[in-house]
Amino acid sequence: MSAELDKASRGEPSVPLKQLRSEIEEIQTAINGVTATLVRAHFASGSALLALSTEAKSALLAAAARADEIRIRGGTDNSGSVTVNELLARERANSMRRLLIDGGIAAEKLQTSSSHGEYIATNSTVAGRAQNRRVDVVFANHEASRTPVAQNEPNPGPHAEQ
Repeated sequence: MSAELDKASRGEPSVPLKQLRSEIEEIQTAINGVTATLVRAHFASGSALLALSTEAKSALLAAAARADEIRIRGGTDNSGSVTVNELLARERANSMRRLLIDGGIAAEKLQTSSSHGEYIATNSTVAGRAQNRRVDVVFANHEASRTPVAQNEPNPGPHAEQ
């Protein structure tokens, strides 16, 4: 177990890299004048390594550049001890933080936290546990008139020329 904990703390996978799969889910909403986009990246069991495609990394960095504020929260499934899961959740959040900072995003825009007990799916199935092994990134803009961070191009208004 100590070897797995050491690997997780370094962001190394506990399985071969070719077995790692990450997916990005995107949800966007506007509440009380704040436009927010939730991006969720998933991890292999016991891993804090972000296995994202070049396109996914580019999309994350583009959204981060447009955001006023970015909140990053790491999560785990219920496999393993509480101590290991707390460390793993924190390392998953830190992996995303490093990716964004290395991509040129100002550290001041980032708020990082973690939780090993906030599940979005059941832990009684393999698929549910896979959904819980994640990092949630919320990109927020506080001005309603700004382009939502999830859009790559500004949305032309109703008066735009065709």
